[in-house]
Amino acid sequence: MKKLVIVVAFFIFLEGYSQTWKYYSKENAFDGKFKMCYVTTKGVFPYSEPYLAIQSHEKNNEIDIFIADAGRYDLDEYVAVLWSFNNEPDVVYRTWELLFSKSGAIFNEQKFYTPPDYTDINKAKFLTKFEFINKIMSASSVSVRIKGKYNELLDLDFSLRGSSKAINYVIPNLSSLILEEKIIQDKQNLLKLELAEQKKKQAEEEEQQKLERVALLKQYEIARLEKIDKTIKKIEPIIQKYSHQPLRDAILKNLKFKIALISNIKNVKVKIYDYNKEAYWYLRSIVELDDGSEIVTFPSFIKHLKISKRMLKSMGGAENVPF
Repeated sequence: MKKLVIVVAFFIFLEGYSQTWKYYSKENAFDGKFKMCYVTTKGVFPYSEPYLAIQSHEKNNEIDIFIADAGRYDLDEYVAVLWSFNNEPDVVYRTWELLFSKSGAIFNEQKFYTPPDYTDINKAKFLTKFEFINKIMSASSVSVRIKGKYNELLDLDFSLRGSSKAINYVIPNLSSLILEEKIIQDKQNLLKLELAEQKKKQAEEEEQQKLERVALLKQYEIARLEKIDKTIKKIEPIIQKYSHQPLRDAILKNLKFKIALISNIKNVKVKIYDYNKEAYWYLRSIVELDDGSEIVTFPSFIKHLKISKRMLKSMGGAENVPF
């Protein structure tokens, strides 16, 4: 009698914790015909029997992967769903985007990626929905971690044994869908490569144009400096008549914005004015050209030269009179 009780209890235990994939089809006036397969696992009270499901809708050809009866999650909650397959022990996938039903079911949208905490999107590996379903069919179990807004964790283990038959019932054309998706993905990847190549080529062309502009600017600057140097050599003997070296430097500085444009200089005169506190404050240069015209510069501040009335007179000049 004791042996019978033990055997019965053992079978009850197995039945309570066994995970078998089930599948069925239904139809209603609102959703049309749909198929669903699912597997349950042990949960946490009051959600004692969470399930992982795959559902196809004949009406719009949509396919959903979702986890239900595993808790209630609001739309504004930050929820992460992580996946680890037994045949990839060192790889963790994360759902790219989540949707939530009113009942709290978590719908896993379109893409899955790894590593789950990547910092560079270019280094992340993305899987499409069908590629992920194929992984479900290839493994014998998957561990799922649902991470809530406040870092609360719910770990679930789903058996994937028998999932292939159930999934093929729900999605009988899965192989062709995976192939079609792969073709689309390959085209998208090719387009990305072409766009990346175009951007690279455009960047190289822009860099080349930039280098050419810099080279032209350098050539222009060299030519300008050579012209300035040539003009300075022509001006320096003319302004030697001013015995005060700082004044000669101030004249050259005053002419620096005009000097490269002048090629036919005949003479240079200066006008010093605005005497205040024992020194003149301003200077203008007057450049006489061979054709009889004149170029008058903007004033330069020369107070720091400390040119007094006596010094100006000693150089043969007078206030506000070109000399």
